[in-house]
Formats: sequence, C-alpha cells, structure tokens
Amino acid sequence: MAIRTALVARLRQIAERGRGRWLRRAVIAGAVGAVLVAGASGASVSWIRSGAEGRMYTVETAPEAPVALVLGTRVQADGTPAPFLAARLEVARELYATGKVQAILVSGDNMRDEYNEPEAMQRWLVERGVPADKVVLDYAGFDTYDSCARAKRIFGVERATVVTQQFHLARAVTVCRNLGVDAIGVGDETAREYGRTWQFAAAREYGAGIKAAVDVLSGRDPVHLGPAKPTSTTPCAPADPMRYDPQRHVWAPLSVTEVGTLLTGCPVTWWLSGGWAIDHWCGTVSRPHGDIDVSTLRPSLPTLLDRLPDRLRPVAAGCGHRRRVAPAGRSPGQPQTAQHLDPGPDRFVLQVNLEDGDDEVWRYRRDARIDLPWDRAVTLVRSVPTGTPATQLLWKSQDPRPVDDHDLNLAYDMLHPTDRRWLGEAIRVAHPSSPWLTVA
Repeated sequence: MAIRTALVARLRQIAERGRGRWLRRAVIAGAVGAVLVAGASGASVSWIRSGAEGRMYTVETAPEAPVALVLGTRVQADGTPAPFLAARLEVARELYATGKVQAILVSGDNMRDEYNEPEAMQRWLVERGVPADKVVLDYAGFDTYDSCARAKRIFGVERATVVTQQFHLARAVTVCRNLGVDAIGVGDETAREYGRTWQFAAAREYGAGIKAAVDVLSGRDPVHLGPAKPTSTTPCAPADPMRYDPQRHVWAPLSVTEVGTLLTGCPVTWWLSGGWAIDHWCGTVSRPHGDIDVSTLRPSLPTLLDRLPDRLRPVAAGCGHRRRVAPAGRSPGQPQTAQHLDPGPDRFVLQVNLEDGDDEVWRYRRDARIDLPWDRAVTLVRSVPTGTPATQLLWKSQDPRPVDDHDLNLAYDMLHPTDRRWLGEAIRVAHPSSPWLTVA
C-alpha cells in the first residue's frame, strides 16, 4: 500500500513538472510571437507612412489626375452603398465636379451574383450627376491589393487619385505606388461620426498593413486577372484583351446609306446618332466625319448585334483598351459603346452607343431627370431612323469641341422653337457650366 501511494505521488510530481514545462514554453512562444508581430506591424506602419508621405490631400488641394480609383466596401441588402462607401463616392463625385479627375474607376466585390459593389457605386454616382460614360467598373477588386493591381494591369491606369477613408488612405496609396501606379490620395473624414465602427476599422489597419507588405513582397497576381465573372453576363470577355493602337486601329466608317441597309428590318429600336445624325437631318454633308454612330437601348444590344455580319467583330471601348464584347446577356454595368472592327482591313466601321429610355420616352443617360417623347427624340429621315438635333446637341454640350460648335451653328436655327427651349433647359439642368448656355 505504501509503495502504491509513493508511486502515485511520484507520477503526479512528474505530470505537474511536465505541465509546467509546457506552460513555460507556451508563454515563451507567445511572447516571441507577440514581439515578432509587433515588429512586423511597426515595420509595415513605417513602410506605409513613408510610401504615402506628401501624397495625401483634400478635395480642394488635390492636384489633377486622369482618374479617381474608388475602393469598394460594404453594400447594404437593398443594393445601396453603406455609409462608408457612400462617403467615398461623395469624395469622388466632388473630384469629378471640380475637374480634378476626368473619370472614375469603381473597384469592388462582385464574386456572387446577388452582391455587386461596382454597380451600386455606378448607380450612386450617375444618380448624382456623374455621366455614366465617365464611370468604369472593376468587378474583381476584392481587396486593396487586387484593386491597385487590376487598375494597372487590366485598365492601364498610370496615374490616379485613390479615394477611401482617411484611416485606410496611406496603405492604399503605398500599395498602388508599389504596383506601378503613380498614386495620390484623398481621404474621407465624414464617416468619423460612426465612431465605434471607425475606431474598429482603424484598429484593423495594423494587421492589414502586414498583409499589404506580404502581398507586395510576394508579387502575387490578383485573384482574377480578367473580369470577375467570365460568363455571358460579364461586360467584356476575359480573353483577347486588345490594347488600342491608334496607328493600327483606325476608322473607315460605313456611309449612312450602308448603315441603313445593314440594319433594315432590325426588330429593335435604333437610330443614327452623333455628328452624322445632325448632317443627315439637315440634308447636307457639312464637314468630314471620322466615324459613324448608331444608338440603341441597353436591353436591345444583343438583338442588334445579331443583325450585323459575322465579319464585324464588336469590341468594347474603355480605359485605353478594346475588348471583345460578350455575345449576350448584359448587366447594367456594361460598357456604354461597342465599336465594330472589320478584321479584313483592320478598320473600325461602326460604333453602337447604349442609351436609356422606356416605351414612352427617350432618357438622357447622363441625367435621368431629362427625357423626351420618342417622336421628338428620333425621326425617320430618308428611310433612316435619326436622332433629332436637340438630343444630339445635348450630348455635345457638356464639353464641346470645335466640330460640336460647328454642329450647333448648323442646326440650332433649324430647330422648332419648342425644341430650342427644351435644349436650353436640358443644358441648364445637366451641364450648368456648358459654354453653350449663352446660345441655347
């Protein structure tokens, strides 16, 4: 009995010593790990601050850049941007409105069909006056690194103003710079009113900084190098990106008669648009035309494309790239134009513009407050459906070129007084800084 008791006591003593050793080892390992994490965090913070030093501005002080890169974050269940994202979008809107950027690239998560940050961002901006053709969508910006990498590698962005919350800005600017984008940043401060959420998100930056450093050092590819959804619903197919070459991809436009013949019997609404529409309506050829445009409603594009000869290859235009258009099933975020390349002579021959409207009215894509009954927006001129000068001049009024001034001088006095009044009011609403306000 005494032997058994002594043995049990000895075993307990050994077990307690073993637990003690493991406990000490765990404490030491934890301490070493904490030191390493703290060191990595400190190093990443220093790297981030150094990379963004002198490159963070307000809307008022920011220098001009070609594009604003808006980094996505949460969208609410009803499809509208959550407050933090809405605040970022407001910064981007102000940058565009003040001429600090010429276009806005919205980059966010669209991994699931039912969740779409880029299209929510696009809707928000367009509803507040940013022209839809100035908003470019990146469906695979799953994190800051992916958004910056894709901006450079997919969209050809060389210089940009990054837009996000202030606590995130230095990391975003530094990552973009390390991936080849000459980036500055403008940060939102208004979301500070959501105090606890702001503090939690700011605290996460320490861990996010370590991840950013690891991503940059590894040089990993983004999750998707093509669009987020390489299916028929993707605006541009992921394969065969065509970098635009102005020396090679030049225009040999069809004539008005050829366009009319090509689309005769097309079962969807289409119309001649742009400068050729004004000349055709006026019954003249008043100037040279480098291209030719027709327009159709967004849902009608697949049907219209089916009417075109197979030899004409539709490619979407945007951000310095030309990419093949998927054959059907567009999403609301698709590109606003499709240019048609005849691969024989390797020339663009026709551009198709996507416009908005319903059964009753044509609606101005840049400002949904402006519409016009179809019988005043499109008319049949010598067997070719033609956009009326009032609607075409409205498109040209935002930032008119010399050829646009020519078109205004040609057509304005020929407009019915009712259409002249409509055009003047539409310009005042949609483009209050247009130089044409003194004329229209």
